[in-house]
Amino acid sequence: MNIYDYIKWRGDLLIDDTHPLNEVDKLILSRISYLPFEHIKLSKRETLSKLCEKFIEVDKNKYLIEGDYKFVELLIDSPRFNKLVITDYEYSYDKELEEQFGAVSIHLRDDLIYISFLGTDEKIAGWKEDFNLCTLENIPSQLDALDYLNRMNLKYKNYKFRLGGHSKGGNIAIYAGLMYENKNIVSLDCYDGPGFFNSFYDNIKNKDLLKKSNCYLPKDSIVGRILEHKENIIVVDSSGNGIWQHDIFTWYVDKYNIIKYDNLSSGSNAIYETLKNMIDLTTASQRKIFFDSIFSLIYSTGKDSFKEVSLLKSIPKLLSTYKNFDENDRKLVNKFIVEFIKKYIINYGKNLTK
Repeated sequence: MNIYDYIKWRGDLLIDDTHPLNEVDKLILSRISYLPFEHIKLSKRETLSKLCEKFIEVDKNKYLIEGDYKFVELLIDSPRFNKLVITDYEYSYDKELEEQFGAVSIHLRDDLIYISFLGTDEKIAGWKEDFNLCTLENIPSQLDALDYLNRMNLKYKNYKFRLGGHSKGGNIAIYAGLMYENKNIVSLDCYDGPGFFNSFYDNIKNKDLLKKSNCYLPKDSIVGRILEHKENIIVVDSSGNGIWQHDIFTWYVDKYNIIKYDNLSSGSNAIYETLKNMIDLTTASQRKIFFDSIFSLIYSTGKDSFKEVSLLKSIPKLLSTYKNFDENDRKLVNKFIVEFIKKYIINYGKNLTK
């Protein structure tokens, strides 16, 4: 059973003391920020059912993934979710600053809000910001998330908050929660999001919350194995394979919980160890040159979104841009790629024998 089946089966039960908010509900709420808010006319305060009526009219091509359209169709008719009040949607994108941020507040009751943070969308700059996690102490969307949380705390006095997000949304949820200085966060959940440098955890403001923070990783996790996680790691079973497990619609659930798996796979552990090796063996400036070079190739296509990039048509432009790289940069890019492949093969072999 996945979250589609859960909404069909349990969606008639209101969130109340008899059927309280559970692990699956929080996963579902984390996905709300991915819906196509930018393509509808928003009021300051609307129920989720009213929003879904607008979302359903949006062209399917405007959705981040096709599965979100089916998600909206199910939410419309679900009493468990459709009466929830949605406020304070925000989205910002800045190509020059390499920043992409989104968040929305979901009112669970009069004194409790779930803040859903958006992960990476199709914008190239948003993906570049993800890779900047490997070179910078913090990225713009992390600071945006903390600012959003502080403003919601001022706006909704005496409220408590639950925070969550998928992919980069999970990373910035963790950042905001652990750097937040108040004590009114009830839960903090990351769903297959990248981690942090160890130095981040040394400087967090909310150390007590870290013990209650969760990071859910599918058994073949790739995105969630970037950098370190000191939250409680929970391994999730999925119907997908490899990178496709990043899609939460492939995660198994039951009527109360996300289905757990014994351990992370050999492939996932090899990815983590390889990335760790590469970070340990390189400087931040070297990693910056590498990622800047890779993304300069992508930007040479003249597009701002991965949806707009045709790989086949772009090959001549990519090759031309690569040839024009500074010789030292080109050598560094080649070395990174070769070393990554070599170390992955070694680490994968080691993990198979464990």
